[in-house]
Amino acid sequence: MFDQLFEHPFALARHRSGPLVDERIAFLEHLASQGYSRRTLREKARNLLAIARTLGLARRPRKALTLGEVASAVG
Repeated sequence: MFDQLFEHPFALARHRSGPLVDERIAFLEHLASQGYSRRTLREKARNLLAIARTLGLARRPRKALTLGEVASAVG
């Protein structure tokens, strides 16, 4: 999926090595199947990667976040 959205090797590597790669790809594929444009999918991909990193999701796979944890991470 990422190779359809990004051309630069650095961007591809960043997205492929980020947290929750399988989940992010699945969601982007879902959006693509709904007819989202390539531009919108790139934007969503960047946002998903930033959110996953900001919330530290690589350190806590499959563990639910509380609203307080989200507020603390973004505020």
